[in-house]
Amino acid sequence: MAMAIYHLHIKVISRSTGKNAVSSAAYRHAARMFDEQENKSWDYQKKADVIHKEILVPENAPYWAKQLANRNEVDKSSEKLWNLVEQHEKRNDAQLAREVEFALPIELNQEQGIALAREFIQDQFVLRGMIADWSVHWDEGNPHVHVMLSLRSLDEHGFGLKVREWNHKGLLQEWREKWAEYTNFHLRLHQHEVRIDHRSYQEQGIGLIPSTHQGKAATDMDRRGMRTDILKEANDIRRENLARISKSPQVLFKKMTTQRETFTSHHLGHELGRYINDQGNFSHKHSDRLSKAALQDAENLVNEIHSLGKLTPETISHIFKTIEHHESVFTERHLIKAIAPYTNNAESFTKALFQVKASPELLYVGLGNDGRERFTTRRMFNLENNIQKTADTIRKSLHVKISDHRMQQALKHYQNQTGKVLTDEQITAVKHVLKPSSISCIVGRAGTGKSFSLGAARAVWESEGLRVQGIALSGIAADGLSKDAAILSRTIQSFQYAIEKGQIVLNHHDVIVMDEAGMTDSVSMMAVLKTIRNARAKLVLVGDHAQIQPVGPGATFRALLERLGFAEIQTVYRQKEQWQREATVSFSAGRVSKGLSNYNAQNCIHFDENENHAMLRLTSDWFKMRAQHPKNLDQYLIVAHRNTDVLTLNHLLRTGRIQRNEIAEGYTVNSKLGEIKISQGDRLLFLKNDRQLGVNNGRFATIT
Repeated sequence: MAMAIYHLHIKVISRSTGKNAVSSAAYRHAARMFDEQENKSWDYQKKADVIHKEILVPENAPYWAKQLANRNEVDKSSEKLWNLVEQHEKRNDAQLAREVEFALPIELNQEQGIALAREFIQDQFVLRGMIADWSVHWDEGNPHVHVMLSLRSLDEHGFGLKVREWNHKGLLQEWREKWAEYTNFHLRLHQHEVRIDHRSYQEQGIGLIPSTHQGKAATDMDRRGMRTDILKEANDIRRENLARISKSPQVLFKKMTTQRETFTSHHLGHELGRYINDQGNFSHKHSDRLSKAALQDAENLVNEIHSLGKLTPETISHIFKTIEHHESVFTERHLIKAIAPYTNNAESFTKALFQVKASPELLYVGLGNDGRERFTTRRMFNLENNIQKTADTIRKSLHVKISDHRMQQALKHYQNQTGKVLTDEQITAVKHVLKPSSISCIVGRAGTGKSFSLGAARAVWESEGLRVQGIALSGIAADGLSKDAAILSRTIQSFQYAIEKGQIVLNHHDVIVMDEAGMTDSVSMMAVLKTIRNARAKLVLVGDHAQIQPVGPGATFRALLERLGFAEIQTVYRQKEQWQREATVSFSAGRVSKGLSNYNAQNCIHFDENENHAMLRLTSDWFKMRAQHPKNLDQYLIVAHRNTDVLTLNHLLRTGRIQRNEIAEGYTVNSKLGEIKISQGDRLLFLKNDRQLGVNNGRFATIT
């Protein structure tokens, strides 16, 4: 039984080591190429294992470079490219190319392996400005990819300066990590449970010695009965690892958990076959012919592992559901927090954690930027896959087509009616969602005029006799859509309830606008998509993928944008001052320090020696502002990050208002955040939907 392995090797092809770029390319292409510098041909046409070859060029490359990306004449383009490199490099010890060699997982077929390699090469090398000349060698049991990369920048006349950033050690490490991430994603995509890890055994905490890469030449010699130093070293390592496994079977378990989401004694038996077989020569190629003793060792090991767990399947399912309530992708820390209530000592906790991590419902998805492992559940993985498939189905279904003439008339009438004019980018966004596609997206930061643009789209749809309704995750967002775009809106929960009860019946003449789509969790998104698909209605997703992420599990909006495409409104109109607009853009793009610098330069940020002083100053400033410019309470807002700070600030503000005889001390009531005091004149924020009261999460109210 073969298993995906991690192998990625990076080296520089240099004249100082006797290498030649044209010769190297000819070998990797299994082709005949003429070397203009050497005035000779390099012929490797007898190599039979090259199944694919391709040249990828940056999108902004000059014309001469783009001509190389001709899939019908790859060998000729490669010959031309590396002759140009040889001609440009004058030094006797010149570096000619960088080569990246990596192993493809044996679990993928040829088409799947090529797709994985192309995606990785395009994203990690070509998007950085390199030309990538790559080929796939499908050796038996060892499919792998050779990538030759240019080292210099490109200009209209050929090659420019060498790009030093491409040599940074941090970038090389990033490529190693990314290859594991891309591979594991494609393995999951094609329903394989195995995975790879770029980290060394030591970094993973596995007490085994890493095996040596034997290569095709050493393997061929072994088949012919010729022993090499490489194979001797490999066999020595196998013997030592077998001794370590015999002493502590958990070592093998630790290794298996890095390679598979679930495994049985059968898998463990084959893994043991890497170290022992019935021939006694420790050769991996005979791993299918295991001795009974080795299989028994594997069986005992599995039984030992299974005996560790004491949680019932129902409990494990409940643990996953607890995590899924807020997270679709999570770390071991989330698992620990969810498991803790079911254990009462360190030993039982350790056993429970082993059992949960061995569950077939837990999927490993790779390492995060912090180096920690990330997991998801099979249920969430299937849910997010179904979201993409359902969106694709909706996209293939055409909605009502609107003529350009009728569209222009309706837009002109809307602008005359509102007294405001749509900007060019707003018109582009409106026309994008008015296309007959049954699903479309608009991206725009806060203050860019998304609601005004949606109001224009609504006017066009309604002029065509279509019914337009709005939905949003929170009540306050739904209220905003109703007010700013004149689109009658409700929460997603209320919308789904009305659909289920038959209070709303959708058909082909309905348009549903989802505002704040970036904050909509996967469960809610799937429910809406199913409803739209079944009714053959149209769905418009509006939001900012860089804003606050959903409270519920999953953040599918970004993935849908990548899949469906979108129109973007970038210019901020809400703020009139240019520095405020720039700060808003910086915050939205995640450049928090830059955004704060803009406010600091305008003396809008103040520092205090501790939290208490800062809170007292905030409340003091709040009262001063209201005294200088008396307005309603809803014109002044204090924002805090933690609920405990919110409670403290509210207490300070109420105390100040009581002292100023604005309100009475009031009555004590229970709230979601604990006991609070309320009285006539207080302003409240609802924290959940209540159909009986007719209120939604996020709405404000004043006690009268």
